[in-house]
Amino acid sequence: MQSAKKTALEELGASISNITEHIDQYKKRPEYFTRNRKLGIKNFIMTTLGMGGNTLNAELFEAYPDINKRMTASAYEQAKGKVTPKLFYDLLMDYNKTAPQKLFRGKYRLYAIDGSSCVSNWNPESEYVVNTYRDKNNKPKKPFCQVHANLAFNLMTRQYVDCILQPRSSLDERSAALQMIKKFPNDKPFIVVMDRGYESFNLIETMNRIENCYYVIRVRINGQNAIKEVASLLDKQCDRDVVFHMTTSHAKYLNGRKGGIIYHKINKPKKQYKETISPNTNRTKWDFEDDCDIKCRAVKLNINDPMDSNDDGDKEEWEVLITNLPRFEFPSANLKELYHLRWDIETSFRQLKYNIGVTHFHSCKDEFIEMEIYAHLVMFNAVARNICAVNVPKKDTCKHPYAVDFKMACMITRRYFRKHCACSPEDIYTELLKYLSPIRSGRHDKRNLRVKSAVPFVFR
Repeated sequence: MQSAKKTALEELGASISNITEHIDQYKKRPEYFTRNRKLGIKNFIMTTLGMGGNTLNAELFEAYPDINKRMTASAYEQAKGKVTPKLFYDLLMDYNKTAPQKLFRGKYRLYAIDGSSCVSNWNPESEYVVNTYRDKNNKPKKPFCQVHANLAFNLMTRQYVDCILQPRSSLDERSAALQMIKKFPNDKPFIVVMDRGYESFNLIETMNRIENCYYVIRVRINGQNAIKEVASLLDKQCDRDVVFHMTTSHAKYLNGRKGGIIYHKINKPKKQYKETISPNTNRTKWDFEDDCDIKCRAVKLNINDPMDSNDDGDKEEWEVLITNLPRFEFPSANLKELYHLRWDIETSFRQLKYNIGVTHFHSCKDEFIEMEIYAHLVMFNAVARNICAVNVPKKDTCKHPYAVDFKMACMITRRYFRKHCACSPEDIYTELLKYLSPIRSGRHDKRNLRVKSAVPFVFR
C-alpha cells in the first residue's frame, strides 16, 4: 500500500482546487459564482463527480445528508448552466498529470484507442439526434439521441487519458484518433493499439512520422474495404514488410490495375464553389505528398485452434496486424499477446457504463450530458488508482487469482469522496480488500451486440 504519497482522492481534491482557482475561464458570465451560496463552485464540481445512477434528488440526498446544506434539484441545474463542459474536460487533463507511471516492458507507454456510444434521453433540439436507422423493411426507425465518445486509454495504469465527443450521425473515429495521438507526450516511446475500422493510410503515415510513436492495428482481411496487399496474403502465418504506394495520379493508378505496381488513389477534396456539398462526395483526408510510400509490417496470425472442442466448426480463423514495431523486439507471437491487452479498454467500457453510471444521465441538454461524461471519466480514473494502490495478497490455496471488485470499489470511493466517513483516507485501502472477486481466465462468450436504450427518468 502507498501511505507516504497522496491518495487518489487527495490528488483529485488538489486538481479541483487548481480548476477553481481559474474558474473565470469556464464561467459563462463574470458575475456567476461570486455570491456566497449553498452550492459554491467547489461543491458543484464535487457533487457532479460523485453522482451515480440514481435520480437527481436521490443523488443530492446522498451527497448532502444534512438538510440545511442540501440544495434543490433546480438550484443544481441552474449551477450547471453557469459553466461550460470544458471545466470537467480540463479537470480530467489536470488530474491525469498526477497519474501513476507504469511502462510496458519498462520502456513503452501503452495506449488503446476505441469508441463507445451512449444513448441519452430524447431531446429533439440535440445535435446528437440519430434518425438514419432503418428496419428490415427499410422503414425509418424512431429517432433517438446518441453520443459517441472517442477514448484513449492507458492500458498499464487503467486511466482514461483523453476523450473526444462526436454525434453518431457525423462519426469520424479516425480523425478523433489522429487528434488524440498528436497530443500524446513523445518524450518516451509509446505504442497505440487499435481495432478494425482505424486502418487509414493518413493515420498510419502520420504515426510513422511522429517521433517515438509505434502502433498495432488490426485490419480487415475480407470485403470491399480490405487493403489489397493485406487481402492477397495466403492463409498461413507470415510476417512481411509491406509498402503501400500512394498517388494522386490517375494514370499511375490505372497502370497498377493492369498488372504493375499496386497504387492507392488519393482523391483530394477539390475547392468547392457551392455552398452545400453532396453527402456522396468522396473526400479523402491526406496530409502528405502527392506520391508517397507507406512502409510497415503485416503480420498474419491464426487466432483459433480448429481441433479445439470449444470452437464452432473446423475452419481456421485468421487476423492481420499492421505495425511499425521492430521485428527483433516484437516477433509475431509477442504481437499477438500485445494486441490481446487491448481488450482491457472493452472491459473499462462496461465498468464505465454500468458501475460508474454513464448510461444514467440526469439531463437532456447536450452541454450537461457532456459534463457528466467527463465527470464520470474522472471518477473512473480515481477508482482505478485506488485499486492499483492496493496489494492483493496471493494465496496458494486458491484456485484463481483475485482482484478488487470494481463495483464495490466505486461505492467505497464515492463514500470517501463525499466525506461521509470520518476515517483517514488511507483506510479506503482496507475496505477495498474486503471485496475481492476471482479472475477466471480462459472464459469466452459470443458478444451480444444490440443497441442499449437510455434509462428514462421515470424509472429511476
